[in-house]
Amino acid sequence: TVDQSAIAFRFVHGLLQSHPTLRAEIVSVTKQSIELANGVLIEIAAADYRTVRGYSLICAICDELAHWPTSIQSANPDSETLAAVRPGLARLPGSMLVAISTPYARQGELFEYHRKYFGQNDARIMVAHGTTADLNPTFSKSVIADALSRDPASGSAEYLAQFRTDRA
Repeated sequence: TVDQSAIAFRFVHGLLQSHPTLRAEIVSVTKQSIELANGVLIEIAAADYRTVRGYSLICAICDELAHWPTSIQSANPDSETLAAVRPGLARLPGSMLVAISTPYARQGELFEYHRKYFGQNDARIMVAHGTTADLNPTFSKSVIADALSRDPASGSAEYLAQFRTDRA
């Protein structure tokens, strides 16, 4: 959504601003983009397979991919969005597709990548899998315990990185 895009944009801009060397590389900033001195344009946009076509990309970061629509009947299915991004990534050697997500249902592009590649030795694809406590040891353990006691399936997906079996 537009709100989530704005949050991601502020995060990226803040990261660049926080480091003197990176801050010096910023040429211009608009509401939708950050231009760097080397000609790279950083844009944050809502996922839409119709609007990502035609770009040359060095990196595409897909945030919360497990929560994107998965049905081919959807107006914007995850598989079509990633299919539209891949040609733009293929134009530049070393480009990267990054998916960051809390697991959800046992379907869709994130689940398929996890199923096929987690634990596999493939130089092209890395799948990392960790709980909230693994990835952020300062996160409140009581928040996790409360979520697990309130709704074990939801809490296990959110904090234990487990794909849900009760969702299709």
